[in-house]
Amino acid sequence: MKRAVLMMALLLALAGAAFPQEFRASIAGEVTDPTGAPVADAKVTVTHVARNTPTEAASNEVGRYLVQFLRRPERYRRYLLVAHTVIVW
Repeated sequence: MKRAVLMMALLLALAGAAFPQEFRASIAGEVTDPTGAPVADAKVTVTHVARNTPTEAASNEVGRYLVQFLRRPERYRRYLLVAHTVIVW
C-alpha cells in the first residue's frame, strides 16, 4: 500500500510538469517615428500568412505593442497603421 501511494505521488508530480509548455507565440515590438520618438496608439495587425487571419493590437503610450496567442510555428506578416499610412514588414 505504501508503495502504491508513493507511485501515485510520483505520477502526479511528473504529470504536473508535463502541462506547462506553451504552444502559442507572441510578437512584441516598438513603434517609433523617424526621429526615434515613440508613437502611441498605432494599430499593429499581424496576419497569419496561410490562413489570412488577422490579430490586432495597438501601441501604448511609450510605443510598445504585444500581440499574443499566435499559433506557432507559423508564418506571419505584420502591418502597421499610423496616420492613415500602412507599413508592411
